[in-house]
Amino acid sequence: MTSQDKTTIPGDDEKLSKIRQVEQLFPTAPNSKMDDSLCSESDKKFFTYASIGFNCRRKVQELQIDKYDARRLENRETKAPNEVSKVFGALCVIKEVFGTPPCLHNYENISFLTKYFTARERRQLFEQLVKSCAYIGENRSNHQSEYLFYDTVALEQYLKLKDYDDLFIEKEGSFKKFPVFAQTVKHDFRDETTGKLLQGDNLQNFTEEDASKLKILIEKMGYEKQFNYVMNEYENIPTLPPSYMVYAYGVSFAYCKQHFMKCMRDTFYKDSQNISDEDLVEKFSIGNATECLASQPCFLKASSYLDYTKSKQNK
Repeated sequence: MTSQDKTTIPGDDEKLSKIRQVEQLFPTAPNSKMDDSLCSESDKKFFTYASIGFNCRRKVQELQIDKYDARRLENRETKAPNEVSKVFGALCVIKEVFGTPPCLHNYENISFLTKYFTARERRQLFEQLVKSCAYIGENRSNHQSEYLFYDTVALEQYLKLKDYDDLFIEKEGSFKKFPVFAQTVKHDFRDETTGKLLQGDNLQNFTEEDASKLKILIEKMGYEKQFNYVMNEYENIPTLPPSYMVYAYGVSFAYCKQHFMKCMRDTFYKDSQNISDEDLVEKFSIGNATECLASQPCFLKASSYLDYTKSKQNK
């Protein structure tokens, strides 16, 4: 390997530097509190980014872009399935993190996350996205689909976020960078009175037993302060603020541990039968872990407990 080759492979220090540089670009969430005893400053940046990503993906569903994509594919306007959905998702995150790129200059003072789009406005936005910002094409060298940008500013911003995703979010072992999560998954929390595990079933329905278990679990985990932060901004929960992400994921990694671990093994580690849970956790990426957890019906119980508590307060 030549010295030139070596310089093309980023070392750990260079990777960390890139991650920190991108994190500094993430917006702050002054009205969304995160407990310092649970989150480092870097963790807070991640949760802010995760909140933006979730809201942008939810907006894709709200705008029903999949139907528009299906019509374009049927009419042979594109060869790329879900093209507009993907481009909107990418540009939505870019817009929230960096501000409005030139290709969307007419949306300078408009938040994609809060604006209600009429049918006509949706069509105009979708057309502008794939004509002025980016489209999905094929990489000639590996024949994989990729984003091809018209807007060089948006491209530069996209590549910065891709670096963060590749070097951190999807990097094997990044889950253990969040000790509050990794140690939670490695530990079994029990009710000292009954000796029973403080874990829930994998059903969406919320019961009094869930409420009782979660109350004890939140106390044992030291999440009372974070829980109170979220309750204080209860009306904002539908926007999935960073404070909610800290609470919901932290508590759910413990309460839904059994279902979460099964999802990880079934989805990402199918040949891991001989590896213990504790050793396997060391391999998880934070991206895969949060994806698996959020896909479990049990994950909704953390939110249901907030609603349950609010209803009790209102009586």
